Amino acid sequence: MKIRDRGLLLILALLLVSGCGAKDAPGGEETAVPTVTAEETEALSCCDGTVTLRFRRNETGAWQWLDDPDFPLDGQYPEELLALAAELSARSALSETGAASQYGLDTKDCYLTVFGSDGTEQTWYFGKQTPDGDRYARAAADPDGIYVAPARLSELMSRSIYDMALLPKPFVLSDVELRAVTVRCGEGEDVLEVSDGVWTRQGRDVTEEDKIARLAAALAEVSVQGCFDYAPSEGVFALCGLEPPAAVLEIAYVNTVGVDSMLTVTVGDLRSDRQAYCVRLNEEDTVYLMDGALPELLLAW
Repeated sequence: MKIRDRGLLLILALLLVSGCGAKDAPGGEETAVPTVTAEETEALSCCDGTVTLRFRRNETGAWQWLDDPDFPLDGQYPEELLALAAELSARSALSETGAASQYGLDTKDCYLTVFGSDGTEQTWYFGKQTPDGDRYARAAADPDGIYVAPARLSELMSRSIYDMALLPKPFVLSDVELRAVTVRCGEGEDVLEVSDGVWTRQGRDVTEEDKIARLAAALAEVSVQGCFDYAPSEGVFALCGLEPPAAVLEIAYVNTVGVDSMLTVTVGDLRSDRQAYCVRLNEEDTVYLMDGALPELLLAW
């Protein structure tokens, strides 16, 4: 009897040991990677293998570019990076296994690190593209797991910091707001008066001229599409064709609160890689990018 009881105890012990050591299948196992949350994140750092970008929240919670806190950063980009990191951290590892090199995960050149307000940090490394265009990834917290990161995450990490700049709001200038428009191109100067929708040149009505109509249409929304160089160094204006300028547009208008205002658009060279022209707005040092409609009209004036 005692021998049988001992045998039962031994079997129970073995079952308990076996149960404690068993692992769930990859699909059912809870991820070992902590979930990223926006509220608990105070900084981000990412590298696409070439360029490293670092962001942090300031005292008010707004995002800043760590290398230049005064840079006009559009906070939506760090927020989107953070949201995609949260999505990735909530995913489960793939059931496939294999060498890290098989997935391009044998290097640490491409990464994203999220820094928590409690001093913790979480790092992801990225490898080859998946057949669907996403990226294989592995987490420092789970070095043996293979994950899939959204393609959008890689796209954001490869952006230039200038593509994350907060751009000026568009100027909406209808015939009601306009008072005078001057176009300078080369040695020529065209001075136009605008009143109640009527454009005049030296007292003569030119409203129906083709290029006047096109200019009026272009001024309905004057906007830039990107930032080319923030706080440029000496010589950049000349390299961008802004010194001397290719064309200059000066607009006198009444703003939304009834105050007389001026807008100057200085046009430089075409950047063929961006299909946009280098421009300056008023006396700002920042070089922006503007698509072809308005600059091309001014250059052909």
